[in-house]
Formats: sequence, structure tokens, C-alpha cells
Amino acid sequence: MFPVADSSAEVRSPCGRYTLELCRHTEYPEDMTQTTFLKKPGGIDYSSAVVRETEGGRVIAEVRRNHPLFWWEWIDHPNGNAYLLCAEDVAGYSVINLTSGETSHYCPPGDELEGSFEWQRVFASPDRNRLAVAGKVLNEPDEERGWFVMLDFSEPDSPPFKELSRGRLNMDLAFEGAVFEKSDSIRWRDNDAFAYQNTALYFADDGSPVDPAAPATETENRPVRKRTERVTLQPGQEPVIEDPSEQ
Repeated sequence: MFPVADSSAEVRSPCGRYTLELCRHTEYPEDMTQTTFLKKPGGIDYSSAVVRETEGGRVIAEVRRNHPLFWWEWIDHPNGNAYLLCAEDVAGYSVINLTSGETSHYCPPGDELEGSFEWQRVFASPDRNRLAVAGKVLNEPDEERGWFVMLDFSEPDSPPFKELSRGRLNMDLAFEGAVFEKSDSIRWRDNDAFAYQNTALYFADDGSPVDPAAPATETENRPVRKRTERVTLQPGQEPVIEDPSEQ
């Protein structure tokens, strides 16, 4: 693998004690993609990160990720340790204990890989004991795969984390922009309630929700409307949907 030109970046932790060095990589160097014997273009294949102590430069962990986009989240936990969340494998997640220097990688077993959940953005609760994770279920149609999942993060060094609640998510461009910019429409209300806005489809004739998994024969010739809903997730409960506004 070869580094992609101008893809390197450096990110400091909020406390300034740690530095994350990011880079993207490709299978072939750029000059080889122009040769006639190459059977495919040299696209970006994976990303990597090196986590260091800012002062002195000691390496804490190195992560090679099997996806070109590398997400991360810094969290100071009430157990007294600092953590970096990221993912070595697109189907799992990684927990780097910056204080102890230990790293835990989690990936579902082989028989669960097809329906595994790809993390894309993490929101920690005010007390840092829970996470709300935006992402997609692998190998599902686009209209069915988006979710917000609430997880127990009370024991960060012991993945996998217990799922507490889950709500549907329309993974459109407006949502993705709000997630990556951390909009006020996506936030923890308190340590037990996480709220976000979601665009849902409903049938205009009776107001029933459109099931994205339903066969086309059941939905054709029925007018559909959109509405923006506020969804609240709480541990052990079904999502609460409030204040719909038709579009």
C-alpha cells in the first residue's frame, strides 16, 4: 500500500495531551495507474492512524482500517481514563485506552458479519457512560440501513457494548451533514435520553408509515409524503416519535 498524496492530517485531543496522525493509502502508486498493464485504477483502499503522546511523541497505538474514511471520538471517562474510539474493521470498532496504552478491537463473529453495524459518528452522553452511534447496517438496501444505536459505555475496556435502544434513520445528505457537523438537532437531552430529527415517509391516504422493506407492489400508486420527526431514544424502550411536520 502507498500513501495518497496530500492525504495526511494531524488532530490534537481536546486536552492537548494526545495527537492523532491520519493518512489514506492506495494499492498502487499514482504513476503506476497510468500504465497499460494495470487492470484497475489505483483507488483509495484503506486508511491508517498513529496515536501519540503529544509531548515526547511516544506511540500509543497504530490502527490500519479497511476503509478510506477514518472516524474517531475522544472521550474522557469517569473511570479516570482517556479513550479514543475508532475502528480497525468497518464491521466493528476499536477502543484505545490512552491512559494505560491498551487497545481493544471488536469485530462480530463470521456468522454475524453480514448484518453488522458500521459506526460513522459517535455522541457521548454528558456523564460519558453511554454512546449514541449513527451508522448503517452492512449489506442492506440504502433506504433500510440507517440507524441510531444507544450503547452502554460504562465499561469502556470490555467490548462488545450492550445495545440499549435503536431508532430508524434516513441516511440522506441533510442528515449526514448534520451528523458530521454535530447539529443541535442531534443531542443528548440528559444521561438517559438522546434525541435526533429524522425524515420519515408516510402514505398520504391514511397516514401510515412506509415500510422500506415492503414489496413495490404494496406501495405503488399510493401518494407518499415526507415529514420531519423528533425521535427520542431511552434505555430499554421503543423510540418515542414526536411533533411530526408534513412536507
